[in-house]
Amino acid sequence: MTDAVYNKERFITLLKTTNRAGVDKIIEYLETTDFFEAPASTQYHENYTGGLCEHSLKVYDAFEILHKAFNLDININSIIIMSLLHDICKAGCYHKEKKNVKIGQNWTQVDYWKFDDENPIGHGHKSVIILLKEGFSLNDLEINSIISHMNGYDKSDLFNSSNLYNKDDKTIWLHVADFIATYKDRKVV
Repeated sequence: MTDAVYNKERFITLLKTTNRAGVDKIIEYLETTDFFEAPASTQYHENYTGGLCEHSLKVYDAFEILHKAFNLDININSIIIMSLLHDICKAGCYHKEKKNVKIGQNWTQVDYWKFDDENPIGHGHKSVIILLKEGFSLNDLEINSIISHMNGYDKSDLFNSSNLYNKDDKTIWLHVADFIATYKDRKVV
């Protein structure tokens, strides 16, 4: 079994354990997209085929560690949902293209991932909209955490994640788990 197949099976199994209304529908939706094959990034983290699903699982693993270490008062089903579905908006946005790269004295064509979001309405906001549109039930903590998980990396002038963090301090934990999952393998944290 390849890592990508294992990750997909683990992702679906974890998501189904929540028994959340609409879980089967959201899995069906994901199956119609490239979510399980897409990278998580073009150049930063998990920038390879299957990276998006792998990243989502790493966020879950980090969130679980935080949950236990800090005795967080957050339901495990919410942790699973927020972790696994926070970047659902990235499905369909990555496309493989070719570019010329000079290796030694020779120019060679190599594959690279290009990000092209046809509906750039805001990273976290888009994930929540997709989930709700597909009939997936979310509570306020899940909505606010997914929306604010990008924190300072959300460049929108219309949104300030600190407002949500101040309203409900539990909303910051998805961002922390995402940050750890993104940077821990890069020796930054």
